[in-house]
Amino acid sequence: MYRARISRLEAEVNHYRAKLRQTTNELARLRTLLTNTTASGVHEVGTETTLTENYVAILKRERDDLLALVSQLRQRSTLLLNHNRELVDQVSSSVKLMGIFKEEKQRLSEHAARLEKGLATLRGQLSKTIEDKTQECNDQMAQLAVSSANELDQLQSRLLQSETELVSAKTQLGHLENRVQEMERQLVSAKQEAQDVHDESQRKLEEASVFVTKANSQRNDALVELEQLRKRLLDLQMTHSNSLEHVDELYKHAKTREVQLDCELIAIDAERHRLASKAAAAVKEAATVRQELNQLAVKHSLEMKKIQSAARVNEKRLRETTSLMEQYRKSMEKFKDVYSFGIQQFDVDTKRLTAQQATAWKFHKKCKRIMQSKTRLEQEMARQILQVQHSQERITELERQLTENNQELRHLKASEAKLLKDRRILAGELCLIQQQWNADPCPETMVRLLNRWTVNVELEDIFDRVNIKTGYGSIFNFG
Repeated sequence: MYRARISRLEAEVNHYRAKLRQTTNELARLRTLLTNTTASGVHEVGTETTLTENYVAILKRERDDLLALVSQLRQRSTLLLNHNRELVDQVSSSVKLMGIFKEEKQRLSEHAARLEKGLATLRGQLSKTIEDKTQECNDQMAQLAVSSANELDQLQSRLLQSETELVSAKTQLGHLENRVQEMERQLVSAKQEAQDVHDESQRKLEEASVFVTKANSQRNDALVELEQLRKRLLDLQMTHSNSLEHVDELYKHAKTREVQLDCELIAIDAERHRLASKAAAAVKEAATVRQELNQLAVKHSLEMKKIQSAARVNEKRLRETTSLMEQYRKSMEKFKDVYSFGIQQFDVDTKRLTAQQATAWKFHKKCKRIMQSKTRLEQEMARQILQVQHSQERITELERQLTENNQELRHLKASEAKLLKDRRILAGELCLIQQQWNADPCPETMVRLLNRWTVNVELEDIFDRVNIKTGYGSIFNFG
């Protein structure tokens, strides 16, 4: 638009210059004609005195009209100079406003660069913090899982070993009880044989008494071995209780570690909220910059409207000047220099307008680049918000895994508590057996205890649950 207007103004200036040359030629022709006429009139007055007074009056009247036209043209030229000065003042004020606008644009570009730099720093810190915290949580969870698995394997191996020893002790106890029963049966048969052959021979009676004595000594040896096995069983129970205490300590340590991980997750959440607030502040600042750019665009549009109005005024003044030149073309020779000065000033103004239009075009390009930078900044903010959402999803996944681990720990603790309860029941039953046997160590007591264990199905189920991980089976399945 400005280029078309400038080209149109240049065409009008060239047209006015052609008219000026034409007027100059006509004035020169009129001056020559007037000189020739005056010389011829003087020659006739001096020689022939044939010039009439009417012709002289006409010439005087034309001279007076020419002087009046010259005075009017001077006034119009003065007005044109004043208008040109006003136009120069307007152009200078526009240049000053453009300088102020350039400074404001430079300040905004620097501020936008600082915002981009701060946003990049914030984005790097956020990504680095999230990656570090996530890696640390993953490492800690992996270490905790490995240590828990190792400790659980050790405890399971110890438990299996203790159960194996307990089963072997119970198996030996069953064998000893079988031997005791067999010895008792042999003792009964020996008594019967002694009763049968008592009448026959005293010698056989003595042999039977010797045999009974040997059987009693073997029975006493079996009781001693049974006492040793009971002591060993007590030692195994103590070892098992110590293992359970160690498991409780490990569980407490796991709970403490869980509390620490919860605290770290809370700290990560707080850091995420702080970074989100920073991102919101950056978005607000970007919105403020956008508003300032819009205000500057409005100011620029107002300035361009002012420049357009000044150009229209200039065109109007040029039309008035053209009408004056058409009206007084016979007297333009005397004011050729003044008009040339006005044309030169108009050329200068035209060049200034051209430079101003080029500056405005450059500013438009810079504004376009600023808008592109703003678009990239908004895209980067969207990508940063997407990364924050991914981090939140990762934190949610870690919390879910932690909840599953807690559920597994609670299930393991419940299983251990149930196993401990079953072992306590078995320990109570064994203590009861020991007390009853110590109170009455006779075959009838042994038979009664075995019948109690055989009839009580609940004790059988408890022993099966305790012995579920071994390959020995129940002690009630022998013979």
